[in-house]
Amino acid sequence: MKKISDFDRLETVGTWRESKNDPSYRVLVQLSEHFLTIISEEDVPLTHWPLAAINYCNPGHLPAIFTPDEQANESVTIADELIVEIIVNRLNPVPNNSIDESTHHKPINRKLRLAVVVGLLTTIGLGVFLLSDYIAGGLAGFVPASQRLEVGERAFGYFSEQVGERCRTSAGNQALFKLSKRLFGDKPPVIKVINSDIQLTAHLPGNILIISNAYLQKHDKISVIGGYLLQERLRAEEFDPLVKLLRASGIWGAFQFTFRSNPDHLDVGEYINNYITHNKTSVDDQRLLQAFNLAKIPSSAFAEATGATGTLVTKDPYFDRYYRSVLSDIEWLQIKNICQGSSFNSFRQ
Repeated sequence: MKKISDFDRLETVGTWRESKNDPSYRVLVQLSEHFLTIISEEDVPLTHWPLAAINYCNPGHLPAIFTPDEQANESVTIADELIVEIIVNRLNPVPNNSIDESTHHKPINRKLRLAVVVGLLTTIGLGVFLLSDYIAGGLAGFVPASQRLEVGERAFGYFSEQVGERCRTSAGNQALFKLSKRLFGDKPPVIKVINSDIQLTAHLPGNILIISNAYLQKHDKISVIGGYLLQERLRAEEFDPLVKLLRASGIWGAFQFTFRSNPDHLDVGEYINNYITHNKTSVDDQRLLQAFNLAKIPSSAFAEATGATGTLVTKDPYFDRYYRSVLSDIEWLQIKNICQGSSFNSFRQ
């Protein structure tokens, strides 16, 4: 008997829609033991669904249509019979003859992971506990983007329980994606808005950026919100958030996750609690100015909003210079009102 845990990860192609009214996109669908991850052709993780929450919209038919919500707003269409069978069985064992033995394999890099880390541990001996940053950094380097997203979504679930629920509308999500592309270019992060009165930004594994609705309501200029997101992305680049999570989970949890792809051993609660209670690290003004320049938006509005002086004001790359609008007025309003869950028509007047 085989089940999905016998495999490292299963993959197939499919088509994905963010909502019923959106066009469909060709995507890569990755199936792990507990989650289904959808990745664009540009290798950008788009969304992440727990298997237990998935609904089968057209039972018994191929291609199969799956959705994570009862309204079937977001959906993915899959023609691969094996993937469909595993999703439908919700991790229940299936007969041996229903799965091709040729798919029962471990990636070549699994052996490489083990060899590198075993050698490392042999070299440093008891020093492993004194060099946790180094060890966690080495392990984090082996984790693929899809697995980082899986962990990031778990962490976000706990984060939202502690701080505020995620706000989302179809139009708002599209505007956030456009904003992310403008700010960060290729492989942009997923920007999530949480319904919280606390003014905060955060970053999580899996290229996830978080901003609270409190910031959206306080500031009317999109360049200010862009500045907060650019600043948070630079924090994520300074220190890999997955390394912090592996450290919080301890040596055993980190190794179980890395070698057995088992996120259950990660101490997400400890990581998020530490994240919330510790002060933010500062970001060098010169690096932030460079980020504004690459995004092609002015920095002085952000500097004024945050009380910053110096470089962000005196060397604003677009002060009194033309720059292409970041978003249309309608798109900006869709983001500002995303936590109200209303369409633009409701506040047009």
